[in-house]
Amino acid sequence: MEAEYKRLSPTPEKFPDFVNHIKAWALRPYDFGADKLKATKAPMFFIHGDADGVRLDHIAEMYRMKGGGEIHGDMQPRSASRLAILPDTTHVTLMNRMTTIVPMVNDFLDTKPSKQ
Repeated sequence: MEAEYKRLSPTPEKFPDFVNHIKAWALRPYDFGADKLKATKAPMFFIHGDADGVRLDHIAEMYRMKGGGEIHGDMQPRSASRLAILPDTTHVTLMNRMTTIVPMVNDFLDTKPSKQ
């Protein structure tokens, strides 16, 4: 990445500043719009890597907002939303996991809404 930055940037000497800027931005809390997420009626499928830069508790919080993670699924109806945490997967390498992701997404999209 550094070589490409230096090759393409009009300020190649500022690569360390660029990296520090990206790190600061990535560590800043992000407001994903909890009210909007809660208000959305459609079920959602959260797919996440266990080595992702997005915190697992953040993903779990979003999943809970959509009705997941708070019940024992064998004892009562499960949430229509789903959560998948893929092992040894980052935010970037998630795209290399299509053989795992596509069947899960197809199953999610093919599921008929339950009548609760």
